[in-house]
Amino acid sequence: MVEKPTTPPPKSTTKTKRGRKSDTARKAKVWIPDEQNDDLLSELLLCAEDSIKQKRRTPVDSPMEKQYETLQLEIAKFLYNKIGAEGETVHNENRVNRTYENAHIPDSMLDCIVPLGKVMK
Repeated sequence: MVEKPTTPPPKSTTKTKRGRKSDTARKAKVWIPDEQNDDLLSELLLCAEDSIKQKRRTPVDSPMEKQYETLQLEIAKFLYNKIGAEGETVHNENRVNRTYENAHIPDSMLDCIVPLGKVMK
């Protein structure tokens, strides 16, 4: 009896709210393994993407640049870890001290983004 070769199952992709399929969404599950809410992960990734594009000065509807994918995941994880502590400026407990640069994404995370510019004639 001849066995038919099996085809691998299709890759699981998540659609973002903007309608694009995202491989980054699958990577976010590796970076944040305890979170089962796909909608929350998608929102965190979109927020990170928007912040990167704003700093980079690229249109919101343009695709995310591959070079910033890791930064997008880092920002999404940062935002996930701050859930429940939004707006916190100082927190001291059992020798643990927390102070946030601002209520959103720290400037230090966005410093590696090179803004686009235009040549003026």
